[in-house]
Amino acid sequence: MSTVIRPTLAGMAFREIELVLFTADLAGYARATADMAPLDVAACLDGWYRSIDAVIGAHGGRVVKYMGDGCLATFPPDACSAAIEAATELLEHRSDGLDFRVGVRIHLGIVAEGEVGPDRRYDIFGSAVNDLFRMGGAGSVLISEPVYHQLSDAHRGQWQKHGAPATYALVR
Repeated sequence: MSTVIRPTLAGMAFREIELVLFTADLAGYARATADMAPLDVAACLDGWYRSIDAVIGAHGGRVVKYMGDGCLATFPPDACSAAIEAATELLEHRSDGLDFRVGVRIHLGIVAEGEVGPDRRYDIFGSAVNDLFRMGGAGSVLISEPVYHQLSDAHRGQWQKHGAPATYALVR
């Protein structure tokens, strides 16, 4: 795939690139933290963010941003298996005595990446990001069809078709 670089009106450059897109969040987070003191919630999220960052980084990914109890991350386009390994590791997450189920969605697609805003934060944009968030499935690991097709035949057996558009859920 060739990279296309386009300057924006503000002069910042974006480029189109294929990436593995990854989002993880805590199922039942709002309910579990509803009666907690704000500082306890902050401590819980800090531990979760540290876990996410360590696991994703150890598998060659990069956290783009945190959003509430979730994150958006990317992996190189040939790292579908590494993203799945990171997801599997995050399924075992425990935070400050709270037992959360983790939901992960993984998709492969073309995005625009670049630095935005006055503080020039790295971010990604495009319909592939929207597709990632439309995959649904709190408290499980879902992969899109493009990710599924990147897996070896031996690894495809762990997945079962889940819905349309085709997503595959990890069979445990």
